[in-house]
Amino acid sequence: MAARTIVHCLALIALCAPTLYLPLPALAQGAGATPAAIDPQPLPPRRYVQIAPGWLVARVFTSERSAAGAVEIADVLVGPRQRAVPLPMHAGGLFEVHAGSAVLEINGKKQKLTQGQIVAIAPGDRIAVDNRAQPRPLVVRLIRFGDVGGLP
Repeated sequence: MAARTIVHCLALIALCAPTLYLPLPALAQGAGATPAAIDPQPLPPRRYVQIAPGWLVARVFTSERSAAGAVEIADVLVGPRQRAVPLPMHAGGLFEVHAGSAVLEINGKKQKLTQGQIVAIAPGDRIAVDNRAQPRPLVVRLIRFGDVGGLP
């Protein structure tokens, strides 16, 4: 099941690829343009919103909807010594640990999370995170695909 979920994710990302990468106008237009000549616009700061007790989420990207659904990317924080309550995931996705460690619970089954680990989430799974034993926050990139419909 996890392999099929990952394949679906990659297929949806490929479908949405034209909206994921935007060309740099100065480089696309012409001769003599160098990266130093481009005035990059700073990214706005991430705005984290508490969607449920223990869950702080900042949306990074949401693709346009296609026949296969959409792709949504969000950064998730679970604070130190905190527990994020179980949430139903309406869409499948990938849970990629960027920093920290914690215990992830999927439908009642617990597993240890460590930095760099990627876990597949199936549509309909209920996930919770227990970070109560850790002095540092857990930082996760959540990539959801299909019928995302907003978090959760």
